[in-house]
Amino acid sequence: MKTTALLLFFAFAIAAPAISQQFSFGFQIIGLSVHLKKSKHSQLFKGKITHDGRVVVNGGVLFTARYHVNGFWGVQASQALVVRDCSGRFLGMSHLGVFGKKNDLWDSPNSVDVSFGPMFFYRQNWALLPGYVDEGLFKISDNQQWMTKFVWHGGMVSYRRRLEPDRYFQLDMLPGFPELISIGPGMSFQRG
Repeated sequence: MKTTALLLFFAFAIAAPAISQQFSFGFQIIGLSVHLKKSKHSQLFKGKITHDGRVVVNGGVLFTARYHVNGFWGVQASQALVVRDCSGRFLGMSHLGVFGKKNDLWDSPNSVDVSFGPMFFYRQNWALLPGYVDEGLFKISDNQQWMTKFVWHGGMVSYRRRLEPDRYFQLDMLPGFPELISIGPGMSFQRG
């Protein structure tokens, strides 16, 4: 089921620009997590930059496909695949939402997009790691292999700078208040 959904998402993202100028797709590298409060299990963080684990380097990708209703809003689907989360384990995030955008900020090629909608997080079970302290943020699956969390009020903020008429440098931020902020740079493409 998850494999089929992922394949459909990739097919949609690849085919969308060729189908219509109202479609766009993006690819970002996910690489930095900033924890807003001290974690009870920072000793598990593999890529921590700061001693207390508030800033952690991790590794993954974020794919986004969008349908632009007009120049101000549209709908989007995003899929994050993080090979190395803070604990060095796999994490995924699926997001479906409505986005609003403001192009050409300050009469420049800069723009800001904000999406809002449900998000589903799933990660390999941290409770299996020695020293893990359950903070009640995730639900453990029946087979004890996964932790999941569903959030109705999720969203993302994207800063974009137009490099060419159809290509943008993009910096995405996932504000996971009050726990963390995830930041990732990348490219996005839109025809027309």
